[in-house]
Amino acid sequence: MSSWPKPTAEQVQRAIALTSVPAQRWEFFRRLNNPLWIEPLREAGFFHSPPRVISNDDGTIQFEAWPESAFLA
Repeated sequence: MSSWPKPTAEQVQRAIALTSVPAQRWEFFRRLNNPLWIEPLREAGFFHSPPRVISNDDGTIQFEAWPESAFLA
């Protein structure tokens, strides 16, 4: 079992600034594996807007891509 370091407020603020670029947001969440980031990111407003459901004419549904899902999974 890994010993996870708790993110500092400075690290969280830097992550917020870097994730304003979509490609960086995807990469950040794809590589993040420390569960101690969940609460600070939630408090910063992440995870509050999951993708909307898209209903297709053929009766199927799909979801918009959501970078945060890579981390939450």
